[in-house]
Amino acid sequence: MVTLDFSDTLAYICASVGSHYGEAMATAEPSRLWWMRQPEVIALLDTAFFAAYKATDASLPNFGAEAGLDHHGWWWEVVSATFENGVHAAHDAGLVPDSLSAHAALGSINSLLINDGLFDHLVTHFTTSGAYAMYPDVEPALRELREIRLPATGARPILGVVTNMTSKVNDTLASLDLAKFFDFVVDSHSVKAPKPDPAIFAVAATRAADAAADLGLPWHDADSDDEVITALHVGDSMADYHGAIAAPGFSPLLIHRTDARKAVPPFVEKDCVIHTLDDLVTRLQALTEAR
Repeated sequence: MVTLDFSDTLAYICASVGSHYGEAMATAEPSRLWWMRQPEVIALLDTAFFAAYKATDASLPNFGAEAGLDHHGWWWEVVSATFENGVHAAHDAGLVPDSLSAHAALGSINSLLINDGLFDHLVTHFTTSGAYAMYPDVEPALRELREIRLPATGARPILGVVTNMTSKVNDTLASLDLAKFFDFVVDSHSVKAPKPDPAIFAVAATRAADAAADLGLPWHDADSDDEVITALHVGDSMADYHGAIAAPGFSPLLIHRTDARKAVPPFVEKDCVIHTLDDLVTRLQALTEAR
């Protein structure tokens, strides 16, 4: 079994969140909110977004799963705080037209978000290929992974997504035309267990066994009665790495792309690091050839 993280492993957000937010407002009401597509305002919206995301995640972790919030409910907290703080920062920096107070600007923004459906539009937008782009190595690697035949079973590996997101990740995978490659998807909100909690990996192991049964793929070594639970989990974060280490039957592969913002921590073994999904394919192909 091979499981992969989604964000910054399979795909990334195009441009910045602030640019998406600012452009949406400037397009919806150009005569009043044109200034929101200025680079300086976008930078302030980005800062406000990261602060709002961090604060909301601290008070309502895992997208509010334990508090009973759904996808829209949690993201309303982030989006509304982003515009509130971003617009005030822009006003204080003299980036809002003199004829428009921060209060008036926020009045227009909130009207667009609530009354004109722009909040729903933004939330939906961030589940589509309009906001996300996949890395160029992803689709070819996934195709090759489905062609590999594992020596233990003689079958292809079961492929899954294990991600700290809500179930809306299924919409994003479909929009990017990636859903067809995966046998199952486990999101942290639905199972109330975000990585690095090993519980999310236990759910993944169960889903993989179920998927193998549904597909008629063997889930046992031909020479043993032991269940095949050995799995690789590929992700870009320490939550992925530590979670896979703590989960029985899983081994971690930290994907560290050339554009990664952080260096690989020194405690991560070199054998546990790959730089593209092509490296993953090469490793699995070498395993089959060695057997």
